[in-house]
Amino acid sequence: MAVGNAHVMDCVVRFAETDAAKVVHHSQYLVYFELGRVQMLTDIGYPYHKMQAQSHGLAPVDIRIQYLSPLRFGDAFEIHTQFETIGKVKAVLDQWITCDGCMVAKASVKLASLDEANYKIVPIPDDLIACIAGKSPHE
Repeated sequence: MAVGNAHVMDCVVRFAETDAAKVVHHSQYLVYFELGRVQMLTDIGYPYHKMQAQSHGLAPVDIRIQYLSPLRFGDAFEIHTQFETIGKVKAVLDQWITCDGCMVAKASVKLASLDEANYKIVPIPDDLIACIAGKSPHE
C-alpha cells in the first residue's frame, strides 16, 4: 500500500542540539526524524501512547540518512514525514528536513510492527492503517 501526502512539523534548532563546530550534531537528526514520526501519528489520530497501551509498537529496523547541509542554532526548519509503503508487518517512511525551502537531510526509515510485551513481529493494526489512509478507525 503506497500512501501520499507528507506530514509537516515545524521546529527550531536549540543550542543544546549543536556541537563544537556550531552545527547540529549528526546524531540529533535521528531525534528530529523520530519527533516527526511520533507527531504524524498523533496528528492522524493514532498517538503512539495509544499503540503502547495495546502493547504494540513500531520499531525502526533500518534507518538511512543523507546529510546535505548543516543546520545551526536558531534555524527554523520543517520535518516532513510520509509513508512510502505499508505492508502486513513493516512500513517504510520517507522523511526529509527543509530549512528556508532547501532540503538539508533525508532519510528512509523501515519500521517493524511488534508486540512490545514479547518483541515478536505482528501485523500492523487495521485501525492504524485506516488512520494512515485518512479514514476514521471506526469506518
